Amino acid sequence: MPSIDAQEAVLVGGRTYNVKTIALSEDVPHFKCLEPAEANFLYKQIFEEADYTQSGVSISPGDVIVDVGGNIGAFAVFTLLKNKGDISLYAFEPVPILAHICEANIELYKSKDTKSKVFTLGLTSPDKVGKVAFDFFPEYSLLSSAYDWDPSDRDAIAQKLLQFEGSNDPDRLEELRERVGQNLRKEVVEAELRTFASVRKELGLTRIDLLKIDVEKAEWDVVCGISDVDWAMTRQVAIETHVIGDRVQQIKQLLQDKGFTRVHVGEVGTPKFLGFKYYNKLHPDEGVVPPAVLPSAEGAGLVCNIYATRD
Repeated sequence: MPSIDAQEAVLVGGRTYNVKTIALSEDVPHFKCLEPAEANFLYKQIFEEADYTQSGVSISPGDVIVDVGGNIGAFAVFTLLKNKGDISLYAFEPVPILAHICEANIELYKSKDTKSKVFTLGLTSPDKVGKVAFDFFPEYSLLSSAYDWDPSDRDAIAQKLLQFEGSNDPDRLEELRERVGQNLRKEVVEAELRTFASVRKELGLTRIDLLKIDVEKAEWDVVCGISDVDWAMTRQVAIETHVIGDRVQQIKQLLQDKGFTRVHVGEVGTPKFLGFKYYNKLHPDEGVVPPAVLPSAEGAGLVCNIYATRD
């Protein structure tokens, strides 16, 4: 796990958070986060595994990037470094402290050619616009969502982690339940939700080179708030999609209907909690990450990425 170079108490939304500065690599010598383990996981996912830039999706200097689900800014920093700051970047993150950290990380790596704005705002469909209670997990921010988590989620995670280990030991299961519970300490924050169509009009955007969406079960809400005009000016899309009912097929069909000629559905994979735990939390001293194993519960927590481009 990365060492902590500095720490500071940051007051946001009436709450104080311990924001750490760490080194992720030679290219990212300074990065702010709440949890170093989580930041390290994001670095592997975005910089090394190119999670959002596959299947023909690419980023070039001068591009306009819309980052829906900005979290702490790992993808934003990736786009800045890849293009030496020569991009226009609009990031949306509804949790105030995460939006604060996202903006701070952008400040570390932007250049004179960068145009950027971070919105402390979530995106949704027209019927869900307004203020909502948002579940935020300070020790595990990647799972934060407008959709509720409850003790059954903890138990499901523990069961899958046990399967991932190839064990059926009831004592180990109880230990995993306890560890997951500790990492799912929840705060409820108030978040504002708007449609992308309304925000895009205010910004006056006339083109979008990459629309990236990663919003923990709310991806269908987000795409329903994007107008035909917005879609027509969008050149590429990368969406993390949860395998819930026929959602994957729905989003694939929607993108095809909006004129994307190449739509690729990636492999269904283990959800973030499995990758995150095994990169960092459960065996932090081990240098080898076990191979991914799909949980057996159909659709429960599984995700895939959908990539779309035009001719």
